[in-house]
Amino acid sequence: RSRMKGPPLYLDVEKAEAVLKQFQETAAYRGWKLLAVSIMFNHFHLVVEVAGDPEPGKVLGDFKAYATRILNRLYGRPPSETWWTAEGSKRKLRDEKARADGIHYVLKKQPNPSVVWEPGEPVA
Repeated sequence: RSRMKGPPLYLDVEKAEAVLKQFQETAAYRGWKLLAVSIMFNHFHLVVEVAGDPEPGKVLGDFKAYATRILNRLYGRPPSETWWTAEGSKRKLRDEKARADGIHYVLKKQPNPSVVWEPGEPVA
């Protein structure tokens, strides 16, 4: 279960769009390939293709760290000092079926997403 350090923070569409743009920049900088992104008001889902076999927590940590920087720059540091909970699912999608299922889940199965993005759509 996630542990929060303060009151919940919510991502409106403007914040979600800033986070999406930062996810895209982070992936490009790291040489990773974003396959699906869905950002809801209180969490996000990503499917990302990463070369090698890095620790999934490191990949998630990079996305959270860079998104935090842009949110802090645009909106100020939250009272809790963090935009995210410490935890998060970090499943490896080990084959094509798992990857296709993960992409479908991220793009089509999220309730009321603020932002949804997949390759082929314009970069935010």
